[in-house]
Amino acid sequence: MGTIDIWVLIWVVELAICCGLVLWRGGPVERTGAAIIFIAWLLSVVLQVRGNASPGIGVVLVDIGTLIALSILSARSRRLWTMFAVACQLDGVAAHFADFFSTLGPFGYFTALGIWSGDALIVCVISGVIGYNLRLRRDARMEAAGVRLPTRLRVWR
Repeated sequence: MGTIDIWVLIWVVELAICCGLVLWRGGPVERTGAAIIFIAWLLSVVLQVRGNASPGIGVVLVDIGTLIALSILSARSRRLWTMFAVACQLDGVAAHFADFFSTLGPFGYFTALGIWSGDALIVCVISGVIGYNLRLRRDARMEAAGVRLPTRLRVWR
């Protein structure tokens, strides 16, 4: 196994843990975000050009599509973690173009993609799950105290 294979294996384990946590404790926004990331990673593996210094145009298009999907999710949900996820995905897309227009090199290129389009997105989703659970606890405490929550706060629970 080469070093890239080990990183791919680590990312698969991270993704499995993240998706399991989201399915167990996440809300609709977090599940949608995790599904977008999961589908993007599957498509990236299928469309990746093997044995080349770059993953290929298919992965670039998948990353741009993921950026658009996360942007729509962020605009509809208005959750803070989704804005950070969009920023991380934008950095991943920028790494593709930085590789096209500079001499970034394969190590820097794949490291930037792995950090921004991989680990950072997982951190964003996990922080969304934590925020969702904190919001549920806060709402339960407020309702137990007799405070009636506005309907707009119940949207996208």
